[in-house]
Amino acid sequence: MVKIYSQEHYKSEVVSFSPNEYVASVGLDGAPSAKMGSMTCGLISFSNCLTLANSCLHNYLLFGLSAKETVSIVVEYLIQLHKEMVVVEKETFDIDGRTVSFKFKIFPNDLKMVAQLAGELNNAARYPTTFAKVRKEDTTLPCAEPVVWQTWSMPERMKLSEQVSKFCEKHSNRKKQLDYIAGLGCRQNSNPLFGNYTEFFRLEALHLKNNSYQLLHSRILEFVEAVSGYNKSKKLDSVAEDSPLKTYLNGIREEIKAGKLYKRIMSAYTDGGSAGDIRFTGEDSHKFAEKLLLVLRGVLHSSSTSMQLPVNQFTVVLFAYMAVQLRLVMSIAQRIHIDNTHIDEVRIAAKQYHNSFALFNKATCSTWLVCNVLPEHIADMYRRFGYGLGLNSMQGREAKHKSINDYARFSSPQTKWQDVFRHEYVHCIWLKLNDAHIKPGREAKELLPSSIPNHCCKRCRLPSDIDVFCTSQFWGKIDDSCKKGRVHNGLAKLWH
Repeated sequence: MVKIYSQEHYKSEVVSFSPNEYVASVGLDGAPSAKMGSMTCGLISFSNCLTLANSCLHNYLLFGLSAKETVSIVVEYLIQLHKEMVVVEKETFDIDGRTVSFKFKIFPNDLKMVAQLAGELNNAARYPTTFAKVRKEDTTLPCAEPVVWQTWSMPERMKLSEQVSKFCEKHSNRKKQLDYIAGLGCRQNSNPLFGNYTEFFRLEALHLKNNSYQLLHSRILEFVEAVSGYNKSKKLDSVAEDSPLKTYLNGIREEIKAGKLYKRIMSAYTDGGSAGDIRFTGEDSHKFAEKLLLVLRGVLHSSSTSMQLPVNQFTVVLFAYMAVQLRLVMSIAQRIHIDNTHIDEVRIAAKQYHNSFALFNKATCSTWLVCNVLPEHIADMYRRFGYGLGLNSMQGREAKHKSINDYARFSSPQTKWQDVFRHEYVHCIWLKLNDAHIKPGREAKELLPSSIPNHCCKRCRLPSDIDVFCTSQFWGKIDDSCKKGRVHNGLAKLWH
């Protein structure tokens, strides 16, 4: 990899955080696959490559197998990988006359994998996050003042892990074990698989963005179903075409142009499932960020009599407010190139986003992470590297899943992984070393345009002639409530 990125045509793409030091980024991901079955892959890239690392061509397979990430062989490999990483960090290497070293400081993983690598329960009910000492009930409270929260130190994790291990040796009942872990005020289940590297784990913006837009979609869907009189005992066809529900669903297809998402939602309605639980992809989230306000405008102006009620009009404006704050937060969170101004902006918008749920809807651990942990992680990455949390993105790694399926398309079940690694070597290493033209990577798609046209509102970015949100009687009161962390007097009667 060093030989590849030392080539002349890559020099403008690669930066140096420290002289002759490469910062390696290691992450794992599991995904279902039609060809590979349940698939788990380990990938490595150089964070020095900045936007190149957002391409699947610059993320390299460490290992791959057709199994879930929780199986014992994966755990054993991760323990061995940790030992090898420690050894590599202590050494220097002479490559083409240069003495270089490697550091492992960035670990892009989703929340489930972060919990596994940290030796934690990934579905702990009382303590829901790896990144902070916080109880689930505390994550639903509004943030009037900056919240003081602490992270778990490595000595604390090891001490708790030892206590849990001793208890589990004496008690085999899993419920008792879980109650004991919760009684310790933690979710630590075993020793961290990655040892001291656990302290470098940070939120990964791509999955957090998708989860946040899925949450917002589910809350909007609950509202439009309720005001349209829809429930699971009815068929969707029985709902009027001008109802808020049909207006919202048609907006997803025609305004947002998220055709794949629309089909998944309609399939959920047909099968009797929950359309609010549909998982969002990065493409879905990006389209929602761009066009959701236009869909909400259509819902607000629907001819349904239920939308004439002030409380329902207020709720639609509230969703628009949430969408505006979320778009700004996630736009900054996924960037590689940021400055201190962006960090200040994200602190304010993240707090207002969480408070909009905590005061008027229902906050979750996800909104709490956005409010409290995400701004600190962005600031920490900027302090350590001079770049944003986009360095910790899984964008290129998610794209790798498709490449692996393509590599194995014509393989037999017995040889598929051998074929995958053979294709991987030729495509990602041999061609680059032999000066083949490889398309460069790029930063994640920007959710906000770099400039705002004069005829558009500077907050919601809608053209002024169709902006029905910022000019609403509710917008200013919602904004004031979310800034102060308490419901504005002018909304108290309406909301309660």
